[in-house]
Amino acid sequence: MNRQELQKKIISVFEKSRIQIHDNEIISHHCEECNLLKSHFKNTEHLQLQGDMIKAHFDSLPLLTPKALRYFFPNYLIYSLENPDSLVCEFTICQLIGSSVRDSPLSQFQLFNHEELEVIKDFIVYLKNSEIYAEFQNEIDQTIETWEIH
Repeated sequence: MNRQELQKKIISVFEKSRIQIHDNEIISHHCEECNLLKSHFKNTEHLQLQGDMIKAHFDSLPLLTPKALRYFFPNYLIYSLENPDSLVCEFTICQLIGSSVRDSPLSQFQLFNHEELEVIKDFIVYLKNSEIYAEFQNEIDQTIETWEIH
């Protein structure tokens, strides 16, 4: 599968399972950084988060609630495909590895349905097989292990 095909598949899968999100479901607590994130992401249409907002919040995925992660994550996947040398891509991969000591690394994806999880696996496999992501191969290998991709 090439990049364009994968992008179309991500859009198609997440469009089929379109969820609604309200402003009070974006973040789970109210520190300055989270409030800024909420103010930037609120009222964003599904799959319409702009690149400048994604770049500005390249490291903000862990601040999102599980529902908000499901809503906004496909934007980060698509941005990462279009910008393989970006901090967004690096931090998106890190989000897939997980950083929680208490919880399973995949617990943050608990609200994603089977088809969404499968397209995320397709994304991981694409990264592994694409030379343009070579600088992230250690992280990608960790992701493959976390997601139990064979």
